[in-house]
Amino acid sequence: MDVMRQHTSPMPSHPIPASRGEELERDFLAYLNMISQNKARLLPPGFLADYQAFGWIEMRNGVPCPTDAGMQAARHMSKPPHHAAARR
Repeated sequence: MDVMRQHTSPMPSHPIPASRGEELERDFLAYLNMISQNKARLLPPGFLADYQAFGWIEMRNGVPCPTDAGMQAARHMSKPPHHAAARR
């Protein structure tokens, strides 16, 4: 009976990978920085297409550029998180 009562942790012992969308959001500001330094070619494959699908990046004369929506997303991402404790 004691074997049946073994403790099993509800949390995995390894970190759960972020969804693709979370990964793209997390890395978008760094990608914009890479664009500004003409290093967009260094981005891992698939990211550019995914950012285009989000509507955050468009190609202009073969150069990836942020869209208005991409710039708005970047502004939102660059704001520090709002915490209730900050209002005290």
